[in-house]
Amino acid sequence: MKTEIVNCQVKRLTLAPWNPRGEITPESVADLMASIREKGLLQFPGVWRNTSGLLTVIFGNRRVVACRELGMETVTCREFTCSEAEARELTRIENQVRIGVDALKDADLLGEMRDLGLTEQEIAAHFGVSLATVCRRLKLKTLASCWREV
Repeated sequence: MKTEIVNCQVKRLTLAPWNPRGEITPESVADLMASIREKGLLQFPGVWRNTSGLLTVIFGNRRVVACRELGMETVTCREFTCSEAEARELTRIENQVRIGVDALKDADLLGEMRDLGLTEQEIAAHFGVSLATVCRRLKLKTLASCWREV
């Protein structure tokens, strides 16, 4: 996987729809905006160029929203040249250690990675978790799908 530091137009960045942290509102980034205003952007968002050439934010969605709200035109990002499965993997890795990631959203993300062709064993190896953990999350996804249909 190749990475490169690039400057991106904030308005051209799209947020990853698979991000497990869910919807981001301006209210939810108020403290982050104050920090960026005072200290600048301390960590670069990660982006991935999809097959259509669009840049998708794979981690740092809140940072990008805060920059938009602050009226910033460009932001420095770390661009990853990788497959969509790897981009989704990076999203999960970045969010895995954070508090507040919903188990159902994590299960959905793992299911999407399986749908992209990864086996349960490959997913477990990528994230350094047991096969049982991956299987439990995928079972949760199946149960949640049944529940969501009711």
